[in-house]
Amino acid sequence: MTEVTLLLVGAGLRGMTYARHARAGGAAGCLGDPEQEFWPLSAVTEDHTREGVLAAPRTGPYGRCVYACDNDVVDHQVVTMEFASGASCSFTMSAFTPTEQHRTRLMGTHGFVEGDGTTLRVVDFRDGAEEFIDTGAGTDGQPGPSAEDGHGGGDEALTEAFLTAVATGDASLLLSDAEESLATHRVVWAAEHARTTGTVVDLADRAAAAV
Repeated sequence: MTEVTLLLVGAGLRGMTYARHARAGGAAGCLGDPEQEFWPLSAVTEDHTREGVLAAPRTGPYGRCVYACDNDVVDHQVVTMEFASGASCSFTMSAFTPTEQHRTRLMGTHGFVEGDGTTLRVVDFRDGAEEFIDTGAGTDGQPGPSAEDGHGGGDEALTEAFLTAVATGDASLLLSDAEESLATHRVVWAAEHARTTGTVVDLADRAAAAV
């Protein structure tokens, strides 16, 4: 297993500002016209007639207004992390943006690399040199994944790699194992714990307490 930092100090600030404001005076249900709007019918009801589709949201959980129910998914968050090596990072998420790729910047002592899901910009502090690398091009003349392709195409690629690995018995097709995946999930859980408790979380302490 590749070493994954477990000594992480995280403080998470997350909010549901828009949801709280939108709840005031709003209706308890959200129901549109099934003939005009897309509905995941198989998940909502097995009765795909107009009457069945209209009845299911009124009597089941899928018609509840997201602003009036017990939904606690945040609409914005900032997570600050400190690693055992001394490196630090901050992660910012906001629901109030256009559909676009993630933006990432990695800063070092001699320069930085930043990307927007399509282009990488490499800057050298020492001589001011800049290099741009196009990562958005696909294969066989086809365009690369867009921001609408489920985490920049990552969702589909992960699923395809997993299914192919299972079908062929070739574990080398998987770039991470279950232990590494669990380690990354623990970081997310720690950030959520920091948010809900208003505390700084040390992953080493949480790991020891879980043993």
